Amino acid sequence: MVKLSESHPNVEGKFQQGHFVVNKTQRVFSGISLDQAHEQNNKLVKGDGGAVGLTENSSQLLRWMVSGPEVARAAATFEAQLDVIKSNQSKGPDMRHHDQVSSVQTNFKRQVQALLEVIEGMGNPFKEESNDLLVLDTKEIASEKVITTVKEIEKVGLQQFHSFVEERLIKKEKGVMDVIKRNKLALFSNPQKPPSKEKQGVVSLKQNCSLFSQLYVSCQVRQGNLDEFFTHENQAYPPSISQFGDLKLGVKSDLMKCLEKLSLGCQRHPTVDATLIDGAALVNMLKPSKESRTFTDYVNVTYLPYIEAQLLSVQRVDIIWDIYVDNSLKASTRSKRGTGIRQRVEPGVKLPKNWPQFLKVDSNKVELFHYLAEQTGLAQYEGKCVLVTKDSLVLSSSAQITDNISPCTHEEADTRLLLHAADCAR
Repeated sequence: MVKLSESHPNVEGKFQQGHFVVNKTQRVFSGISLDQAHEQNNKLVKGDGGAVGLTENSSQLLRWMVSGPEVARAAATFEAQLDVIKSNQSKGPDMRHHDQVSSVQTNFKRQVQALLEVIEGMGNPFKEESNDLLVLDTKEIASEKVITTVKEIEKVGLQQFHSFVEERLIKKEKGVMDVIKRNKLALFSNPQKPPSKEKQGVVSLKQNCSLFSQLYVSCQVRQGNLDEFFTHENQAYPPSISQFGDLKLGVKSDLMKCLEKLSLGCQRHPTVDATLIDGAALVNMLKPSKESRTFTDYVNVTYLPYIEAQLLSVQRVDIIWDIYVDNSLKASTRSKRGTGIRQRVEPGVKLPKNWPQFLKVDSNKVELFHYLAEQTGLAQYEGKCVLVTKDSLVLSSSAQITDNISPCTHEEADTRLLLHAADCAR
């Protein structure tokens, strides 16, 4: 092709005139390649089964070769007459490009505007200063297992390739058609989840049965006393107080039944001046509504209206958030509640589909508590006072003096609430 102008100048001239394609219509930019046009002509004479079996029967192949061009010519003539009829009924043949129609351009403009709105809502991905591996639209941060997969997946593939070549081609220890084990790697779409309690229970029961059978057989062989044997602990962790090796904990919601019984006969509704709210309990109670799509919607539709409703009957509302300290004793208790998906909390970011799972991640709650605290401090409350904690500090919507409660080193909101109650009484 490079030497075409020297070896075949006539062919090169035809190529420059656009004769390397076939124009089936008079529209601009409607040329198609020669092999594509040839296949379209073949389609006119092929049946539902295509050209299957034609090459095996010489008479059918010859009949198809002779009749094929004539059938294609007749179909092309019929289509040309239809075009002439349509052009006579209209102002003339349509010479425009298929993208020059007003409906196509309107649709394209709408799609461009929608794309711009998405980009503005997601933000500029090149301005992301975090070192986290995250999804750009949902801001979901990948787990450590997924990050390890991304770093090690090429190495794993190379190791499997070399082992395949060595075992099947060099040493010939395995057949070429032997099954290759599938890699169970943590990926973005299906991250590995910890085993459920049901599976752990089945595994524990199997281990107990195996242990009991071995000890029972050994006790009979050695002529031991079974009654004395079963009076002693025969497991590493007593099942009465532990679950899979972890100490069993109580459930705080069980106390609600007792408290409800005590409050059945109470009809008093005391008049109060201030309301103190545990922020962590509040976000668990206030789940996002159907109208909320982003964290901004959650603040404006669900969170702030609830705070304003509380201010209708009191003069002051205090919202106290938990503080999550690394290597804290409380951290081990939170880890037993399970884990969820790590997601960035920003104004235009979409809300997670599973709100309880989102609140199981400490990093998610830290960012959410900070964001809600900032939005609470920025809101306006006519003649009322709202105090909200942010880590060790206290933000106030008015000129309220917070020297007695800020800064504070309490980690749990349960105890910090008492400090705010004392300040309200003062």
